[in-house]
Amino acid sequence: MSTDVNFAHLTVFESVEQLSAFDVMPDPVWVFDVDAYGFWWGNARAVEYWGLEHYQQLVDKDLSSDTDGARNRIRGIFEKASQEGMTSDPWTTYPNGEATTVLIRHKAVLLGPQRHRGIIGFVLEEHQLGEAEQLLFAEATRYASVAVTSYTLDGDLLFENPASANLYGYDRRENLPENISLFESRFSDPQEARERLEKGRKGEDSRHTHLMVTRHGVQRHTVDIRSSRHPLTGEYLMLVSEYDVTALHNALQEAELAKTNLKTRQL
Repeated sequence: MSTDVNFAHLTVFESVEQLSAFDVMPDPVWVFDVDAYGFWWGNARAVEYWGLEHYQQLVDKDLSSDTDGARNRIRGIFEKASQEGMTSDPWTTYPNGEATTVLIRHKAVLLGPQRHRGIIGFVLEEHQLGEAEQLLFAEATRYASVAVTSYTLDGDLLFENPASANLYGYDRRENLPENISLFESRFSDPQEARERLEKGRKGEDSRHTHLMVTRHGVQRHTVDIRSSRHPLTGEYLMLVSEYDVTALHNALQEAELAKTNLKTRQL
């Protein structure tokens, strides 16, 4: 196991044969290996849910494109379930490429001879995402003071809240230079913009501070980029939140300058 925490109190499944009782359940049930980051087993309904024919296809499912955020959330759910016994968490899954929100009840277990950390997932209900969820997201960010924007992996705008629109203005979306996306155009340093866009395309969540070209002049922002997926198409996208740290940066510089001046006077 990749952790020093004692999980001796958890149920151990030495092999998939011990899970056969779950095969008669009418709802999808799957077992996820947290350490190997992949499915360990799934019942017949789970195999059907994912549009597959046999649970081995579920075990062999390629999850290499999952984001750091998804991986961290899986680990967090295991920790929580190991402490609380059982958790209920909403997830957006993509069986057959279609976005589906499911409420999953998770139970922490240990798997195989290596005692890998594992989670049994019991799917309780599901519904298709649609315009309602998009409206909820838009409404949730509408009154936020933080600029929130979502982009395609090419850096094209999908959505931005009023704080972002006010910060950058609508006019800057037009007449962009060739081969420069809207995402890149907001950075003062083109090289930094390209590097952040490339990280976003790879699904690498990151947070760095940059000089950004706003309607109010060049400002220093902490730019938080998280990978997400479009609620209708399932396509990967970048969710960007920006925090203005210009005043804080200036205050720190002034404090450092005052400290340097004080030392100079004492010499």
